[in-house]
Amino acid sequence: FGLSRNVQMNPNALGVTQFDDNVGHSCRRRGIQTAMVVANEAGATAGEYYQHDLGDAALRRNVVWKNRGGGYLNRVRRPEYIAWTAADNSGPDFFGAVREESTLRSALVVGASLNDATPFADPHRRAFASYHFFLDLIDITAVNYPYTGHTMSANGSVYGGGVLATDDLYLNPISLQLQRATGWRLINSFAGFRTPSAWFDAYPVSLPGGDRHWATSGALWDPHGYWGSAGNYLVPDDPFYRHGLSSFQMAAPGQGNGLSTPHRFFGLGHITPGENGSIWSQSCAEAVRLDRLDASGAVVGSHLVGDASTTLLFRFKHFGIQRGGRYRMSLPTLNPPNDFFNLTVDNAWRADDWFVIGLPWAGNWPVAGRLDSGLAGGNLAASVQQGITRLLNSSGTSLADVIADPSGETMWQDSANDLVWVKHVGGLTLNVPNYDGSNDASLFRTYQLRLYRP
Repeated sequence: FGLSRNVQMNPNALGVTQFDDNVGHSCRRRGIQTAMVVANEAGATAGEYYQHDLGDAALRRNVVWKNRGGGYLNRVRRPEYIAWTAADNSGPDFFGAVREESTLRSALVVGASLNDATPFADPHRRAFASYHFFLDLIDITAVNYPYTGHTMSANGSVYGGGVLATDDLYLNPISLQLQRATGWRLINSFAGFRTPSAWFDAYPVSLPGGDRHWATSGALWDPHGYWGSAGNYLVPDDPFYRHGLSSFQMAAPGQGNGLSTPHRFFGLGHITPGENGSIWSQSCAEAVRLDRLDASGAVVGSHLVGDASTTLLFRFKHFGIQRGGRYRMSLPTLNPPNDFFNLTVDNAWRADDWFVIGLPWAGNWPVAGRLDSGLAGGNLAASVQQGITRLLNSSGTSLADVIADPSGETMWQDSANDLVWVKHVGGLTLNVPNYDGSNDASLFRTYQLRLYRP
């Protein structure tokens, strides 16, 4: 607009060629933000991304301190932040939205310095709200982010103090991306409050403005040992997760932050009854319940994610599950499907990865099944020959038959209870385009389990 009206360019698609050595301090809101750009000649603003190409947005040595609404708000799509400093900000020091392959390196963040006469509006000091772990935090030094408990915000999201906020980890049923978060130096600092799903956080699921019908990541992988022993998983301290664990400890700081365990965890997501094909769609809007069963079939724990049409904030429905566990899924407000049932499985790709699950299926309809590595959708015979697809057969006559089959090929249709029992077993051929071992697709190595009418 203005004198630029006829210039053939899109400003938000241009690279950020230089944004170095700036200081934002003592602001009523944020200290610095690459967001809320001027959108028209009247001066209105809008939350635009800078949709630049990869590799042309390095922002260096900027400083944000003593700001009332957080230190820095990001809307650069794939930034590289180098040697930033943040201190004494009320609210998160770094927050906002990025995409994969974004990095923040060599930052110094100070939760509360000796210059601390001004009280914080929010007592829960958080350094990074990294937007689903898309921002890789490398070689950071964090000072004075102690454990301060947790609270529920007005929109129903629960958060607490510490270096890393995890209340926005709602995209995936588990989180593995901390593999890329290396070199943390924590001084008088706690790694972060681990936000559980609404069902497990002890706050009401139903609120006056709506329901908290969403799930956050059920398990958080801690490969570098920031909360407990390196390589452990963080899970809520609830029988749904705790049952069957042979070894666990309270996750740091040991004050209601869940469990740290070496036991491996997987994720179930993209739950779509009645949908055909191999597209990883968002889970159905209707309520889904997953029961955790013991060896005798008794329920020892449950996780219900309710109807998304009544939810207050997010609409994500998924579950964290344990290697070797037994589960039963149900659809409380829907009839069991009789045509298609799909879900995805994250992190269960190894040959010794397995679990048993009963899935809803109308008992008076026949069923066939398949397990695909990645987004297999080509010729079925070729996929089977390549080892990226396993066909399941309904030859089982009992749950014992399913459990006893080490190959995972045997299903049992429990017609009396409208269930199909499947034993998921990993070991299929890798089928991840552009596999590099560290990007999200490479870490999750997602499988898809599909039931369909033959």
